[in-house]
Amino acid sequence: MIKSLNDNELKIAYQNRKIINKKYLYELRDYKITECSIISSNCIGGMIYHDLGLKFMSPTINLFFNCHDFALFVNNLNYYLQLTPKEFSYESFPVLMLGDIKLFCQHYKTYQEAIDAWERRKKRINFSDIYIIATDRDCKNIEDLRLIDQAPYNKTIFVSDPNLNLKNGIFISGYENQVGHLDRFVNESGYREYEQYLSLKKIFKRC
Repeated sequence: MIKSLNDNELKIAYQNRKIINKKYLYELRDYKITECSIISSNCIGGMIYHDLGLKFMSPTINLFFNCHDFALFVNNLNYYLQLTPKEFSYESFPVLMLGDIKLFCQHYKTYQEAIDAWERRKKRINFSDIYIIATDRDCKNIEDLRLIDQAPYNKTIFVSDPNLNLKNGIFISGYENQVGHLDRFVNESGYREYEQYLSLKKIFKRC
């Protein structure tokens, strides 16, 4: 489990992160990273775009799905992207319904802000270069993870159980039931938790 950093440690981590990002951009200069659409079940995708200073080529920014809904979404992208999100509930942040699935828009203040961002960014999806990133957070049924694993795109699924036998599963140690927020800094080095298992270089090389 990753420890929380104090203000001074965070300051150092952010400074080091700038150096790391420049390194990644140089290493990936021959890859079309500006065209890759990262469809993520939580904030990891948005954090990757933010770190590298890239345009958001995906609508799944600043929100999260439960595991079952994400499995439905990535296996039926064309269908769900034809739908317009609707207001559902407010739980300190807007929750939208997209057909029969929920979008938990935790970094938006209003329904309209979240809807506008979704509609704007879904038009940017590059269907020839999609990369799925998911975790086992809120997963109540292993079959949902298997469905994500079968989605017809490049994908990585971070899991807390090393025995799930998912083709695209990556085990994250230190979690008993579900993987937590993998975009947190490991320490002052500036590297994020998921990078202990899969670097940004490897992510984009798999796109």
